[in-house]
Amino acid sequence: MLENAEAVETALKMESGSIQKAIDSDEKVTIDIPSLVIRTTEEEEERDTNRRNEYKSEFETAGLEVGIKDYARELNLDIGRNGKNMKSFGELYKKKILAEAEIEPNEKVSELTTDLSTLKERYTTLEGELDTTKKNHLVLEQQRGIDSTLLKEIKGKLTISDKQVLVLFKAQYGTELNDSGALLIKENGTTMKNDLQTPLTPSEVMETFIKPFIKVEKPGGGAGGDDNPGGTGATTGVEKFIAEMAAQTPPITEGSLKFNEEMAARMKAGTLKL
Repeated sequence: MLENAEAVETALKMESGSIQKAIDSDEKVTIDIPSLVIRTTEEEEERDTNRRNEYKSEFETAGLEVGIKDYARELNLDIGRNGKNMKSFGELYKKKILAEAEIEPNEKVSELTTDLSTLKERYTTLEGELDTTKKNHLVLEQQRGIDSTLLKEIKGKLTISDKQVLVLFKAQYGTELNDSGALLIKENGTTMKNDLQTPLTPSEVMETFIKPFIKVEKPGGGAGGDDNPGGTGATTGVEKFIAEMAAQTPPITEGSLKFNEEMAARMKAGTLKL
């Protein structure tokens, strides 16, 4: 007797009772068995595992393709149909990087070259301004030294101030320091010299220059009378000239280049008396 006839029939998808009928029959019986694939439990589990792995691989591939598309969109990279896998995507991205590397460094170099040129121009300008400032400062310091030397040579009681004498002196004469630092006095661009062709000293020139301004004492020790334009209470031609220049718009400062030029011109024309 076959105890599990029903189980076999179920497993083989046979008509129920067909096995038992065949056993009980005295005649030959053919049992129709459907086309089946018979596997053991181990084989079935292996098959299921392989199918799950296959589905997982397909899912992961689809997800990777979506991820690559999104990333390519962020990079503004056209991957077409051939860039959906990592290898193709990597090659396309590499080409993009190399292409941009040819452009961006050139643009950067151009930008840096322009900036460097601007800096060089600015440096040259500042260097020139600094050089001019240094020269102006040197000239100013040199002129102060010359003025100081000339003021020391103004001696005695005069009808005008030492400062006015200095202004008049500089309007009439030029000054220059030689290589040894000695002060030379020039007239019409030529160094003033004595009969031995030795340059006159500032003291010698100033001594002669201030003679018209020496205050003459009256008998009894008083100052000169009103007949002396430089006497006490009198306004000299120089003082009037200084006042006239100060009243100009804008004012012409005493001792300035324009002041000295105007004074020299009037002295030469005889309209300004010392």
